[in-house]
Amino acid sequence: MNPDSSLGKPVMEVKLVLPMVLFLLLLASFPFPDLWARSGAPGGGVVYEDDNLLVSLQPQSPLQGQAVVVSIRCWKPSVAPRQLRLLGKTYRTAAVGKREYKAVCAVPLNAPLGAQPLEIVLSDRKTVKTSLAVRKGDYGEEHLRLPAEMANPTSPAHLKQIKNDRRRLRRAYGSSEAVIRFSHPFTRPLSSAIITPFGRRRYLNDIPKSPHGGIDLRGKTGTPVPAAAGGRVAFSGRLYYSGNAVIIDHGLDIFSLYLHLNNIAVTVGDQVKQGQVVGTVGSTGRVTGPHLHWGIKVNGIFVDPLEFIKESRLLLQPAGEE
Repeated sequence: MNPDSSLGKPVMEVKLVLPMVLFLLLLASFPFPDLWARSGAPGGGVVYEDDNLLVSLQPQSPLQGQAVVVSIRCWKPSVAPRQLRLLGKTYRTAAVGKREYKAVCAVPLNAPLGAQPLEIVLSDRKTVKTSLAVRKGDYGEEHLRLPAEMANPTSPAHLKQIKNDRRRLRRAYGSSEAVIRFSHPFTRPLSSAIITPFGRRRYLNDIPKSPHGGIDLRGKTGTPVPAAAGGRVAFSGRLYYSGNAVIIDHGLDIFSLYLHLNNIAVTVGDQVKQGQVVGTVGSTGRVTGPHLHWGIKVNGIFVDPLEFIKESRLLLQPAGEE
């Protein structure tokens, strides 16, 4: 046996390992600005980063008619994000931790496709600019037959009611605050089949109308309807088109809608918990039969409620855990 052979291999390994150890020590001591803390960004969706902010979007490429959760880490509390601007709308932020903020933006069903600028306005009035990529949402269409007056109201009494309804709804939708009012992710109010999906373009008596702003869930008259998430009742009453309606404010200008109800079980100002019954399935308003219309509105824009169930989870998670 060669007397040097038992020593040669360990010596060789030390020579190879020692430079690697020194390199790792040097890398760990290099003054990257919180590199390790920032590496846990949600889903790899980082769209902007500087010495103060780390901005992540989920999703980065939303469909038309989808909500986008914006997660922001702020390394200088004195320069915090105050609001966001997207496609002509302004969105508020909510502080969810010492250095973390959340916001929800909405992409309209008719939003232009491709890269769209997203601006983040800071407390020092400076603006950070990034973007998201809007993809086409193809939701199809359907044709329905309704009594002429219901499809296209002309009666002065009905027109007056519709005008009054709009005023009442503006007041309800203007009541939200920059807080998150729910503590559990959204759930479907009914597990029944979907009669009409979100976003479908509707033709009433061959007249084109706005796309369907929610989902219609099959249900028998009198079936209890639970709240999809906790919040405060912003509207409770009867509307010309929607019939008996309940609208819940979940904070950050997020509202859930429960329409065409037979009975209403809550009043404006009530604090409701997830699963609490807000009414029963009915066929009031402009409908062809009993069902529940369930919708989600973010800052005046309808978004896909089924997708929002997923996105609501992100709102409740710290940025590093998404």
